[in-house]
Amino acid sequence: MRDAAPGARDPSPEGAERPLNRHAWHPDPDYSEEGIMPKTYKLIELVGISESSFEEAVANAVASAGETLRGLSWFEVVEQRGRIADGRIAEYQVKVKVAFQVLRES
Repeated sequence: MRDAAPGARDPSPEGAERPLNRHAWHPDPDYSEEGIMPKTYKLIELVGISESSFEEAVANAVASAGETLRGLSWFEVVEQRGRIADGRIAEYQVKVKVAFQVLRES
């Protein structure tokens, strides 16, 4: 993905314009290097499981991570699979990458 041209603008859903994020890879669309310390993120991989759906399996993985980690920022579904028992779907499984901000001491 290429960086936006300097000064390019992007209409927000509300119709107001804001500068395009020069760092398209960054999980925070409002990220800017001007006046703030760059952020660092730790990326972990989890497997979420549900008996109902892939969507619920993702939600379970993120909720579990949120119980012990602060600063969760984004997730990416890397893989979907399931378990079959007696000819039926018994379990939905998702491999999810979850990122959280590495917090610095003040």
